Amino acid sequence: MWSDPNTAPAVSSSHTDLESFIKAALGEDSEELLGTVPKQKGDPAIIVMCTSAVRAIEVDKALRTLSKCKVGKLFAKHMKIAEQQQFLETSPIHVAVATPHRASALIETNTLKLSNLRLIVVDMSVDKKSCHLLNLPQVKDDFLSFVTNSCSEHFADNRIKIVLF
Repeated sequence: MWSDPNTAPAVSSSHTDLESFIKAALGEDSEELLGTVPKQKGDPAIIVMCTSAVRAIEVDKALRTLSKCKVGKLFAKHMKIAEQQQFLETSPIHVAVATPHRASALIETNTLKLSNLRLIVVDMSVDKKSCHLLNLPQVKDDFLSFVTNSCSEHFADNRIKIVLF
């Protein structure tokens, strides 16, 4: 979390500045984490959590501006879970765009790893029904389960930040 609220990026909902938001959230580590090939396959530095596959596709398109970065699509409707497992087993990725349920499922199979994770971006975009990731009951529960069950051991060393976008 941010130790100084004056240096923390503001919550944003604009796709056009997602790249700068992520770089600001990573701070001085952004060039190292985004500019070099990840050492381990299926082990992103950043996970962007989205409410749905439809929203994840929009975010994935916005992230294509990150030069040199490989983005993994980890949500239903686009690829079957077996295809995503194979992708993660063979591909080093910088960023994963995911839904909480799919990310948790891939962690359970040990194909999505978190040892390199530095940033969880919670996409707070509001849909037509005024819903977002933290007020949709099932999605919120899946996200809280992901953070509690999959990430908790990584919070001990203050390595992971959670930011709202």
